[in-house]
Amino acid sequence: MAVPQAEAFAEAVSEGISEGLATKTDLAELRAELKQDIAALRAEVKQDIAELRAEIAAVEIRLLRWMGAGFVATIAILGALIQLAHR
Repeated sequence: MAVPQAEAFAEAVSEGISEGLATKTDLAELRAELKQDIAALRAEVKQDIAELRAEIAAVEIRLLRWMGAGFVATIAILGALIQLAHR
């Protein structure tokens, strides 16, 4: 009776090990999936970078307008002070 139990045990262990091991086909499929995931991630990152560049450009334009308005206001104040000083 010990031999059939040992054979059954050996067969169960063999099945458990072989089910847990990856075949070349499994690895090839995983590699293809990984490549697709990487490509999708690259596309997302490129899109995020493009959006950030657009936002930075918009902020830059607003900042330049604000600085320009501040410069004009400073010149106007200086002009008014010079006028007052000459009176």
